[in-house]
Amino acid sequence: MSRASTNQTRGAAFRAAYDAEFEPSTPADAVILDRCVALLDQLEAMERRVADDGFTVKGGNGQPAAHPLIAAVRAHSAEVARLVRQLGLEPETIHTTRARAAANARWSKS
Repeated sequence: MSRASTNQTRGAAFRAAYDAEFEPSTPADAVILDRCVALLDQLEAMERRVADDGFTVKGGNGQPAAHPLIAAVRAHSAEVARLVRQLGLEPETIHTTRARAAANARWSKS
């Protein structure tokens, strides 16, 4: 079931996926998870606003200027990535996945 078909926010979808696989091991992890969920919801709202307004807006003197939320989106994205790493959920790279498959193949031959 996709997130769009359930009308879940990005944060709620992340929490549901996390809760299905993991459990916060410490109270600090629970706080980090809550913060990550909140930031994902804020990020979703900011991205929607930028999509509605466009990447440029009218500046103070009427000149085109970058949308002020673009910097906030970048900062929120970086913070979410940092929090996800703190939860121990770094995404695997293709290299890591291939290395694990190769190691499993070597071990299964024994």
